[in-house]
Amino acid sequence: MMGKRVAALAGLVLAAAVLGAAPARADPREVRTLDTACRKGERAACITLGKRLADIYDPLADRPRALALLRPVCDSPATVAEAAETCATVGELMLIARTLDESGTNSAVVTAYLSRACDSGSLEACRTLADELGSGDLLPADAARARDLVGRLCRSGQQDACEALAPAQAPEPEPASDTAAVPSGDIDYADLPPSRPEGAPDAEGQVESDGQLTEVDPSDEPRMVGVNRGIPLRPGSANWVAILEHPRQLGTRKLEAWQRVACGGSLIAPGWVLTAAHCLDHKDSGRVTPTSGHAIRLGAHNPFNEQEGISYPIREVIGHNSFTPATYAFDIALIRFDETRPIARGKVFGERPFRPVAVDARPPASRPISGRLNVDVLGWGRTSPDDPRPADGLRRGDVTLMSEASCTNATHFRDIRKGSVLCAAAGSGQHNCKGDSGGPLVLEDAQRRRVLIGVISMADACGDGANPSRFVRLTHRTVWAWLQEKLPKDAWRRMTLVTD
Repeated sequence: MMGKRVAALAGLVLAAAVLGAAPARADPREVRTLDTACRKGERAACITLGKRLADIYDPLADRPRALALLRPVCDSPATVAEAAETCATVGELMLIARTLDESGTNSAVVTAYLSRACDSGSLEACRTLADELGSGDLLPADAARARDLVGRLCRSGQQDACEALAPAQAPEPEPASDTAAVPSGDIDYADLPPSRPEGAPDAEGQVESDGQLTEVDPSDEPRMVGVNRGIPLRPGSANWVAILEHPRQLGTRKLEAWQRVACGGSLIAPGWVLTAAHCLDHKDSGRVTPTSGHAIRLGAHNPFNEQEGISYPIREVIGHNSFTPATYAFDIALIRFDETRPIARGKVFGERPFRPVAVDARPPASRPISGRLNVDVLGWGRTSPDDPRPADGLRRGDVTLMSEASCTNATHFRDIRKGSVLCAAAGSGQHNCKGDSGGPLVLEDAQRRRVLIGVISMADACGDGANPSRFVRLTHRTVWAWLQEKLPKDAWRRMTLVTD
């Protein structure tokens, strides 16, 4: 219970204050100048360089080097303020490293750095440490110390901490599951244009209809979101949306074309598809590997028609290191496929070569959540609860994101996982029970360009549209750091990153 109360603290998390609100992106020439001065022993240059390299959203980010530069400063700070800032950054970078299972990030060491930052006056470090000790996800659980830290925040004038400590007027209900329903809230990226008015044409010149999300029944495969009653897209208008295909044959059973649709995905760079981590392990077809017979299919509109699109062999499968099936935390994965060696060719809709979707690269702290925004999900989900087949064409569903606070209440992700999920409730409150997941969550920018902001993860309470669906947010610090680590530089150079 205390973990939940600690987690109820509002305000900026450490990453927003330290990493997400980092200085303007460094000029490579500035970094070289700082590096030269640092190597000559200029302490101030080393500190500034460390801060630059700690900004995980900067193309020049280098977390190991940032740690190497800032740890000595934290160990021997010149001032209390310097200890608060540098130790907070070091502790946060180490927490990110723990989500990636990197060596050299002992939990006691992480706790020590965050504690030093907290003791030196960093309220953000106190919050982070309280949340992590309360949840026990990345650091050993210590409810008593978490409560003490919340008490310190309260005494520092943090009203939300005082409210977390105060006896509740009514008992706090325990969630029935990790995906409890929450009321719809407001969410938006303040500097983006408003969502399309109802009935207004979209980028394809089509009129909006009532698109929904669906969910696989828990007794079937892992819960997968799909698009129900969405608007059909013009063939080829979004041929960067990928299909993760099952093998043609499982054991002695030959699959029909529609049965081979395992999940959706998004082409983010030539040879690289982003999907959901839970898509990598299927009850019937086993784990997706380069030798499992699964494939990536692009350029198809109707998954029933095996004469559409091009299928490619899978070369590598990379799930997020901290994906947790029980909670769907960090439900994101990369699939590298061999674009030079297609294994099946058919009619391709849209342009060739396939153009990857634009990817959001703006830190969450600089995309404030302040209102409502309709975003789109794309996929081939069921169109009827009584029909096991996916849609016979790619569809788009319009959904409204919820507030971060409401989403946090639904996921109960209060520690470093906080903000890693976006939540949305379908407009009409109707859900079906079968679909595909791993596909894209996109917004439309001022240039009417689709920008990938999330990966479809799961929907809750099949048949009850009051419950939110979940999407992994790409720019969450632990997700973005994972992408930086796993995607090669050549892939980054060929991506379209949106920072405005």
